[in-house]
Amino acid sequence: MAGEGRATPDLYRVLGVPADADQEQLRRAYRRALRRLHPDTRGAAGDTRPDAAAEAALAHVLHAYQVLRDPIRRAHYDAARAAARARPGGPRPRPRNRATPSATSAGREPRRAPRAEGRLVIRIGPLRIDLG
Repeated sequence: MAGEGRATPDLYRVLGVPADADQEQLRRAYRRALRRLHPDTRGAAGDTRPDAAAEAALAHVLHAYQVLRDPIRRAHYDAARAAARARPGGPRPRPRNRATPSATSAGREPRRAPRAEGRLVIRIGPLRIDLG
């Protein structure tokens, strides 16, 4: 799909089909879009110059068909699409660091540093809480 920071186009809208389209409808819409956007069939017979907008649209069509023709990838896309619609504000950005879960989420007690001069310091992963 699209990279972070860019809006992901609706793959069904790219192909011009409803969300409940079957494989035959997807195939027909894909072939229709290919005929319209492919460099060999696009424009006048003598015009072979590359058109950046048409190339970008062709890339979107290729990606949309690649995702929607595979039942597993389509199910994942549909689930993500439904989740994004259910959340206000659209999709959430991915967390940057997925290294290790915190101590409390792993079911362990957080590490406590020894008291120094009546201060209590609690450390949970990179988080440090000073209660002194």
